[in-house]
Amino acid sequence: MRPCGAVPPSVPHAGQFDVPLALGFGFQTPDQLDARPDAAVLGSALLRHIAEGKDAAEFLGKWTGK
Repeated sequence: MRPCGAVPPSVPHAGQFDVPLALGFGFQTPDQLDARPDAAVLGSALLRHIAEGKDAAEFLGKWTGK
């Protein structure tokens, strides 16, 4: 069973397209993004993290592994 909000298996992986693939809309944690797109839209999750007084680099590090 995939995590709640995870990308369904029916969504093609980034390597199956001739153009870059970006996914977004509701991702809160990196484990929800199992499709490995070329880009991810993290708008509200990042803004919520910053509103809690936390650093943007800390948030992005969880997604990029850096």
